[in-house]
Amino acid sequence: MAPNRRLRQTRVVLLAYQMREGLWRFTGEPIRFNVKGQLCDGQHRLQAVLQTGLAQKFLVLRNLPEDAMTVVDTGRPRSLSDFLFMRGEARSGSLAAAIHQLNNYQVTGEFGKPPWAGTTPIQRDLDLLEKHPGLRQSVVATGSVSSAMAGGHGIWAAIHYVCAQVSFDDAEMFFTKLYTGEELGVGAPIRLLRTRLLEDRNSLRRMDLRTRSALILKAWGLFLRGEQIEVLSWRGGGANPEAYPPVDGGVDFKESLEHVSFYSGTRTPG
Repeated sequence: MAPNRRLRQTRVVLLAYQMREGLWRFTGEPIRFNVKGQLCDGQHRLQAVLQTGLAQKFLVLRNLPEDAMTVVDTGRPRSLSDFLFMRGEARSGSLAAAIHQLNNYQVTGEFGKPPWAGTTPIQRDLDLLEKHPGLRQSVVATGSVSSAMAGGHGIWAAIHYVCAQVSFDDAEMFFTKLYTGEELGVGAPIRLLRTRLLEDRNSLRRMDLRTRSALILKAWGLFLRGEQIEVLSWRGGGANPEAYPPVDGGVDFKESLEHVSFYSGTRTPG
């Protein structure tokens, strides 16, 4: 049996990034060698050290039995959701998904796109939550609409968060009416979006997350501008693809979600 699994370059890139950015932490996880002097655990960490040229502190274990590796690293690694749960965060699974979606949006400018090469470091995700604490309230605010419309709680919360940064009151009205379906005229973009999403929920072939998010943001922009429409559609591919809708909807005003109370609906001094 080979002493090491295949080297995964994406893992090396991730670890190297953590080391360069000061995110690497000494955890006590050792570098392991077997009785033959062969490296049997730690190849990705050591490759990252070579790649960065930065010295790191490790414990080193030697003379392990050759069959010791059959029980090393066989458990499930801790996820962002696990770390959030251990920190006492409510709705840790949904919050973790929302963090990933917001991070992807910041990197790519779109929701529903794959993240950058490699998995986002946990510490970077936690730093993002510290910088955007209002994301927690967006998770709370979108529980009902995400259940009714499907598509994943995380992406709903992240979209709500960026929309609320444009206008909190309008975001509250938009997502509430999307959920209830009340007081919506025939040409209201929220009504057309609601119909489209409910139809998709019962479809055998559901739309992808990028298209879904684009429709939500397109309807949001139309709502901000007070426009009525007959058909709500978005074409992301083909000969004449549409641009991904901007979150501000082309309207020139902005508020910070960090200075808005979700529970009172009032603004606090910022």
